[in-house]
Amino acid sequence: NILLKEMKKLICLDMDNTLVYSDKAHVLAYNEALVKLDFKKKSKEFLKKLFGMPHYQIARIILPRTKNKIINKFLEIHDKILLKKTYKFIKPISGVKKVLSKLNKKYDLALLSNCSHETMLATLKGARINKKYFRILIGNDDVKHSKPYPDEILKAEKLEYRKADF
Repeated sequence: NILLKEMKKLICLDMDNTLVYSDKAHVLAYNEALVKLDFKKKSKEFLKKLFGMPHYQIARIILPRTKNKIINKFLEIHDKILLKKTYKFIKPISGVKKVLSKLNKKYDLALLSNCSHETMLATLKGARINKKYFRILIGNDDVKHSKPYPDEILKAEKLEYRKADF
């Protein structure tokens, strides 16, 4: 009974365009990666319509009929550019830090994303959101299937349950 009283409920939150505005950073990173591989840049409008899909699926749409080796290189370049350069353009949504601070007092927070774990950390850094608000961070490289599949939520729930099982 004591353990149940102390256990906080888990809230899972998406990252991009829920907690942070990251479209500009991703558009710039995708277009710079395209140029580095000798492809033409894509319009901001075209790219923004793809956001929310799994990372690999976005790359397949940006570069149709392209070999997997090139797709993987494209994604690798995008991630490096985002991690080193364009993360600075990521901004927190107004009031989000205050909300996270309040929620963190009563709930355990899990941050879920179709980005890699490393990209999630860079995104939080760029938005100046303290990663300590989140007990759990799960990116596309932490699960077999990223969103829209439920793998990230199921993993967060499993990790949360383990916390109580000591």
